[in-house]
Amino acid sequence: MREQSLDGFMLLLLILVGFIQSSNSRALLHPDKESKDELQVSRQRFSCIGCVVIVSLIEQLAQVHNSTAQEAMKFLCSYLPEEGGIRGICILVSDLFGPDLIKLLNQKLKADVICYAIKLCKTELHQPVCHLYEKPALGLKITIKQAEDVVRKSNYMQNNETFPGVLLKICSLPLFRMICKTIESSVPAEDYDQDKFSAFPSLRGYHWRGRDCNDMNSSIYPGRSPKDWDSQQDSNCNGILGFDMEDGLSYEKKFCEGTDSRGIIILGDSAAAHFHIPPEWMTPLNMSKNSFSNLALAISNELDWPQFSMYTGFQNSTIG
Repeated sequence: MREQSLDGFMLLLLILVGFIQSSNSRALLHPDKESKDELQVSRQRFSCIGCVVIVSLIEQLAQVHNSTAQEAMKFLCSYLPEEGGIRGICILVSDLFGPDLIKLLNQKLKADVICYAIKLCKTELHQPVCHLYEKPALGLKITIKQAEDVVRKSNYMQNNETFPGVLLKICSLPLFRMICKTIESSVPAEDYDQDKFSAFPSLRGYHWRGRDCNDMNSSIYPGRSPKDWDSQQDSNCNGILGFDMEDGLSYEKKFCEGTDSRGIIILGDSAAAHFHIPPEWMTPLNMSKNSFSNLALAISNELDWPQFSMYTGFQNSTIG
């Protein structure tokens, strides 16, 4: 089962990121009656999207390698990094979904039908059945019913209401622990002097705002007014300090006086932070052992890439 776990991990990743990106993330950490309802809606939405994407990937990977669904999962798992306890997450989720996915894929069913069968996609009352692929010859409802019969007695289907609890437990795993702590606050997870600037890149660190050049001194941080024109130390982290020996003027005053600092405040969603899923994660034909080398970094930035964005970008390449 260890070798069949990446499908479960990627499914969990998309669901988790959906929680992080949505305005309903408060419900994940502080569930009251109203937020529990919001949590239920978000869980259904992102569970369905994630499921259809990942099952489609498994199906395509099987075609690329001319293999069975089970072998396709092994191919996927061979690309998985162990960093940050990711493999443990895969094992956890694949224990729930792996066997059922194999059964249903072996029946040549499409991803949307499969996700309805394992209850990760649901139809709202008095609403048509939403689907991505062409309708089966027997119709969606009949085909979904037949697929449900295939997995009705599986361990997951008999305990599928436990899934929300499994999702919440991932916050205890190493890679996600700090992410879960920063969902609400949106401040750096590693900030020793508590000035809201960090020397650590991700987890709302300097990828998102200026880099703290001294994380042990709360009076030193990017963008502040220079202290004594930074003749002795770089208090605003712009790399300028000291003074001209000839005239005694500090370099900050000599070259920067009158050029007021300006910042950017963005009110919006992840589009402003360069939300991006690398195409190599979603293209079975091009997947390799290097495809997921930046996975831990991407997760710790909530699948945003602010270091490349229009507003906060400071790195040249926009390829995630």
